[in-house]
Amino acid sequence: MQKSKRGRKSTTKRINITIPGGYYDQLMSEDIKLSGLISALLRDHLEKHSITIQVSEDTRDLYDRVVSTMKKDEDTDAVVEVGLRGVLQQLIDEKIREFEDLKKRLTP
Repeated sequence: MQKSKRGRKSTTKRINITIPGGYYDQLMSEDIKLSGLISALLRDHLEKHSITIQVSEDTRDLYDRVVSTMKKDEDTDAVVEVGLRGVLQQLIDEKIREFEDLKKRLTP
């Protein structure tokens, strides 16, 4: 474990990274602290109860509107889970129909 400047054991590590200049400029213009962003992304990646996905701008806007209109005491995770389960069930039902159609066409 590293020792801090004062001789105490440090629970954090200092690293150097290289990022494209455009990313740096955008982060600075949005006043985003790179250290905090990376720590949050690492936490999300390493925890087993987190999902990170790339979405379109429209999907992100929709998500932001849904989350921003929720009551403070509402569980965002529970609301999103209900929606995901519904969509997943629809996808499964659609795939089952597609495979049943394929099976009918393949059956002599």
